[in-house]
Amino acid sequence: MLKIFDERIILDKVVEGELVRPSQSCFLLIQKGTIELEVNSLRTTYQSSELILFSPMKMYKLIHCSEHLKAYFILYKQEALKERINVSFNKFSVIQLMNMEQSKVSYSLSKEAFSHFWNIAKQLDFYLKNPDYSKFNEQVVIHNFTVIVYMVVDAIMKNNPLNIEQNTRKEAIVISFLDLLSSHFTRERELKFYADKLFISIKYLSVCVKEVTGIAPRVLIANTLLDEAKLKLTTTELNISIIADQLNFSDQYAFGKFFKKHTGLSPRNFRKNIASANTI
Repeated sequence: MLKIFDERIILDKVVEGELVRPSQSCFLLIQKGTIELEVNSLRTTYQSSELILFSPMKMYKLIHCSEHLKAYFILYKQEALKERINVSFNKFSVIQLMNMEQSKVSYSLSKEAFSHFWNIAKQLDFYLKNPDYSKFNEQVVIHNFTVIVYMVVDAIMKNNPLNIEQNTRKEAIVISFLDLLSSHFTRERELKFYADKLFISIKYLSVCVKEVTGIAPRVLIANTLLDEAKLKLTTTELNISIIADQLNFSDQYAFGKFFKKHTGLSPRNFRKNIASANTI
């Protein structure tokens, strides 16, 4: 459910120029030094006092890692933690956190905020590595990770000042749309289906979703489908034609065309690249 590594997981395991990806969703905290990564041909250098969110469905090429790097990689299984963590912040912020393909992936923190993050991560590291330290070890681990989740969502909300708390009607529509989408995305890809279910017009649904999330609903539908396709290609050995059928594409060709349009890779090449990447 939860794993934590320090900088040695990168320094000792990954050679510059190689591909790497987290085995689970991941938060990276950099206390000292820099990491330069390339994803989708875009190079970015991450440095001290930064919080970075990584997706297990993306491949990152390690360009350079400073010799004196000091960092924590916190990996977590989304579904398991959703069931264990009781949170009360805005639901859309949770969706942003759990769907990192859609959200900004790095956040510069103040020295004070980063110090809080680091101390909680250090404590989490201790309890994960010493499971017999306390009778309440599991509860302490969950508590510390819950604090980290709150802090991550706070960083997201501060950097994405969407005015959604003042319009609960639109927010409620978007949450309902996303709930419907999670259940029906493999079969229903037209906005009319979702608008009819919510008893509103397609235009009003589009306005609400765009205003609250900053993303058009058609893009959300496509990205949800794409995430599921990546998950199946990454975590199963299913034949691509079977995956295409499970996702209700007319045939393997249509699935391949959709996937390449959004990723630049065929499903087969995406799976091949994932398999060749170092996993942490």
